Amino acid sequence: MIEVSFPGKLFLMGEYAVMETGIKSVVSSVDARLFVNVSGSDDYSVQSRFGSVKGSDVFSMDSMKEVSAAINVTKEFIQRDLKQFNLVIQSELDDGETKYGFGSSGVVIVGVLSALLKHEGIELTQLELFKLSVMVQYRLNSFSSGGDLAAAIYDDVLIYARYDLNWLKGSKFKLNEIIKVDWPYLQIESLTLPYSICIGWTGTSNKTENYTDAVNRAKDNDPMTYRAFLVNAARFVDQFIEAQDEDEFSHAVRGYRRLMVELGSWAKINIETDDLRNLIDSAESLNISAKISGSGGGDCGIAFISDANRNKLDALNSLWENYSIKMIQK
Repeated sequence: MIEVSFPGKLFLMGEYAVMETGIKSVVSSVDARLFVNVSGSDDYSVQSRFGSVKGSDVFSMDSMKEVSAAINVTKEFIQRDLKQFNLVIQSELDDGETKYGFGSSGVVIVGVLSALLKHEGIELTQLELFKLSVMVQYRLNSFSSGGDLAAAIYDDVLIYARYDLNWLKGSKFKLNEIIKVDWPYLQIESLTLPYSICIGWTGTSNKTENYTDAVNRAKDNDPMTYRAFLVNAARFVDQFIEAQDEDEFSHAVRGYRRLMVELGSWAKINIETDDLRNLIDSAESLNISAKISGSGGGDCGIAFISDANRNKLDALNSLWENYSIKMIQK
């Protein structure tokens, strides 16, 4: 039996702007992981909390479309029928019912691809696995920024900039070729961060696509304001990456928080909900920098814990509990 595991992700900086070509963000893996086991079998089968599927149906599962797409891309990549398998998927990326916002769809793609390729005796580099994972999203016509895929595969804090999506859509490479060529503007680089990430979960989830669609509509109606947002986003991300002390770091985090509130008002979406505002303000009351993570509208917020303020974690947890916010990583 082969077992692989990959972590979920949270964006630390660069939300929304990361959807644009070459705009830097900072994304981090989290402690919660997805586990995929694969073993030989006399038929094809997939088991997960969404159910069990056997036979040829594993190639066309509506309830597990990311799994089916990853299976089909693996078959296309190796250019032959897959060995029969039993695939078992287990996840820590939700509480059993509600997702935390850790990019579980992307992690599923990465995990299934990796497990099946190992089952076929094929080892890809991290970058090749990233590119093949993007191609699964291509088959689904459901592109993320790619930061979720990168964080899962590299299991690290990363500076991440998206590839040129238009170049990818216009390319004519086969799968075994596309993973070998350079992708314009793609950047995946490890970042040493002198802070640990404390994650607070609001107990509600948000569908990222609805919010990114709203931002895209606002961008079409008011491209000048959107360009100004991208300039400011890039400035705060650079400050975050290059910060030499806690004041500079906090300035970048607070600046991006304000930027998200302004973006939400402009696009008519509630990025910083009351729950997220309470989460952030509680941390700020203890002089701990905090912000939303991801699209906002629910899911998680993050607080940046330095060695100097680690003794404040219990106090922060108490404040969060007052607002029914669950600390799920510290």
